[in-house]
Amino acid sequence: MRASDLPRVLIGDPLRLEQILTNLSSNAVKFTESGSIEIVIRKLNETADRVHIEFRVRDTGIGLKKEQTSLLFQRFTQADSSITRRYGGTGLGLSICRHLVSMMGGEISVESRYGIGSTFSFNAWFGIAERSALSPKLVPEMVLNRAPAMPLEVVAVNDPEFKSILLELRRLAREHDPTAEDFLREKQLQCAAGLSAPVLAALKGHLEMYRFVKAVALLDGLIGESETLEMNNDNAWY
Repeated sequence: MRASDLPRVLIGDPLRLEQILTNLSSNAVKFTESGSIEIVIRKLNETADRVHIEFRVRDTGIGLKKEQTSLLFQRFTQADSSITRRYGGTGLGLSICRHLVSMMGGEISVESRYGIGSTFSFNAWFGIAERSALSPKLVPEMVLNRAPAMPLEVVAVNDPEFKSILLELRRLAREHDPTAEDFLREKQLQCAAGLSAPVLAALKGHLEMYRFVKAVALLDGLIGESETLEMNNDNAWY
């Protein structure tokens, strides 16, 4: 899978890259009942300190019609409702992939032939580093989440104005809306004033990596249990 002409040590975001590749390869497995799945990496361009890399996930699955491909990367849509009934899913993962790829300075696209298969391609820029410049333990610990868990002290918020910000943030997280991270950034000053630094860092981390369930659980605690029960009684979770 690794291109032989790539630099051995790259500087980038391994968690975002892992999430994109996991989503695309999972989709390939889901829609390929027989045949093969291939992941190809190739270098597009290289400067003194950066390299432009393309990733391709190719399958021999069900494929897509031309009119379906234009819908794939839209939020909360899937190419065909019959696909949802047969294979499950909402198509939200591809919208998140597009957002993650754009954050890495790249673009994502698809080429597909109905009944033959699909190739999802995306590219991103990475920094180039000397092998000795990085600690060999740093990246594996980040990717495998082996850092020890630190307990968070979560105190319910009483200020009505700040609470309204948290309610909106929770609504976005419950809908798995990728713009939740942007909303938190927009309200950064209010959140920094109203939340402890560890809680704000945890919330930001969950939203950046689209761990929406964990973000909602944290926000439930900040908003207060009585509000959570009221929202559940109204079936707002579903």
